Amino acid sequence: LLTPVDPNISTRVVGTDRLVLVSGREASLPEKPLSPGDLESIPFVAWLEESPFSAYLEDFSLRHQIRLNVRAYSSTPATLVKLISSGLGLGLVPESVATAHIEAGLLRPVLLEDARPITVDILALFHSTQGITYAGWEMLRFLEKRLSNGAKESGGA
Repeated sequence: LLTPVDPNISTRVVGTDRLVLVSGREASLPEKPLSPGDLESIPFVAWLEESPFSAYLEDFSLRHQIRLNVRAYSSTPATLVKLISSGLGLGLVPESVATAHIEAGLLRPVLLEDARPITVDILALFHSTQGITYAGWEMLRFLEKRLSNGAKESGGA
């Protein structure tokens, strides 16, 4: 969880998402779950270092002691999905983004052996001392409700 540098900024977790491993629909991968070591020989599309998701990918690589075969980088989920669906490689994509593309047949989920979920907190940031407007609180409530319903629908918490 990232902490704002400015002490006047407060954060509130409004939901969580998961990063899921996906491939393009035409990728020729084994039907069985892959081991993390298998990923070293498969092209990968990664997040640019300035992306908030890059730390999760780095943690994944370090935890499994693997070096990914990175072919391209992206800073946005939309570009990452385009690169993966065009067959450039596998990638870790937020489940909230990947689900629609999987249902549309553009992406395929890739299963990993003994993989624990990679969860990402979705934060709202606001100024602590100036407070938040009524509209801001209503937006937080809307996001919390929407994100918690999305997690229930996708089998999450």
